[in-house]
Amino acid sequence: MTLGRVVGNIVATIKEENFRGSKLMLVEPYDVLKKRFTETTILAVDIVDSGIGDTVLVLYEGGSARMLLRNEKNPCEAVIVGVVDRIDFEI
Repeated sequence: MTLGRVVGNIVATIKEENFRGSKLMLVEPYDVLKKRFTETTILAVDIVDSGIGDTVLVLYEGGSARMLLRNEKNPCEAVIVGVVDRIDFEI
């Protein structure tokens, strides 16, 4: 599971069959130990209706993501599974 921030969305009129009807978002992962967002971006299927600027939980493991989408043939690697309301932690 990865914590991140939605930084954009993907609009594609033509998609691979398994992605039709899916909302695709770009997520910047957050490095909890370094207390900053990373310089990488994850493409994730959104199943919780997140929006740009939202802090989200991303399931970032292909097998589990496909299981969650109930489609073993889906080439999905990451799924947004939650929108975070608040974070409380100390390091």
